[in-house]
Amino acid sequence: MDTLVKEQGQAPVIKRFDCLGGAADQAGNLTSSERIFNALRSSCSVLSRRDFHRWLRTDVNPLLPHESFFAAWGDFGRGDLTYDVISSAQRFDAKKIFDLKGIENAMGRLFNIVTRAGGAWLLFKDFHRLAEECGIDTDSKIFKVVMARTRMLLVYALRDERSQKDCLYVFFIDKQPSEFDQLLLDVLMPHVDLALRRIKSLSVEIRVKSNTSVPNIDLLSAREREVLNWVSKGKSNEEIGLILGISLNTVKNHLKRIFSKMGVTARSQAVGVYVQCGAGAI
Repeated sequence: MDTLVKEQGQAPVIKRFDCLGGAADQAGNLTSSERIFNALRSSCSVLSRRDFHRWLRTDVNPLLPHESFFAAWGDFGRGDLTYDVISSAQRFDAKKIFDLKGIENAMGRLFNIVTRAGGAWLLFKDFHRLAEECGIDTDSKIFKVVMARTRMLLVYALRDERSQKDCLYVFFIDKQPSEFDQLLLDVLMPHVDLALRRIKSLSVEIRVKSNTSVPNIDLLSAREREVLNWVSKGKSNEEIGLILGISLNTVKNHLKRIFSKMGVTARSQAVGVYVQCGAGAI
């Protein structure tokens, strides 16, 4: 089908690929099909995070250029998720991305958008706008180091019927590609998925760290509780600003103070504590 790859708000950009042939690459060494076959075959040797990192950098990146790769899987409805992130460019410590406020909310929003669109693939061409809409702290040092160069996201979602879990895979791309090969994406992703299932996730350590402190909502002001109440109802920063009659920057500042007082790093964590504490609607 020619509808799996979609650009948010634009027509699909799809390139058909001949699996049985393919022209030689610029160096005249391997045909496109040979490079894909080598990448698929090499995926069978991925047994550790180091192997996966090497595979992304040497085999996948030439086929699908990207700066980093993010994975989330679990129950997106309840926010019970496991995360992993790997940089094929070795530009940053992957664990630092878990300290980025709003990243969990962003993954949930991405999954909902992709599934509502009815396809496995979506291409988001304005990443920075999407980041602001999802509540990611774009002014933070981590964002500037990790994602400032990112221009777009290539997002893939699938459902694991055996475990009853959903999976979301995100490629962070910093350069405008001329086109994406739909067949390449469809063939490559099952191997990415299988390779990830053979290695340990980063998020186990992060979850232990996040559970060391006990969040508290008693320190929140009336306005901060009001903002958090609307966050718990799924409203974006822009929507909260319109509802409360305050600016977007004011909403962001309230959220920063809320996260700091509650000892959390993401909207989903703040909402979880808010609900657990039995906070009613304002």
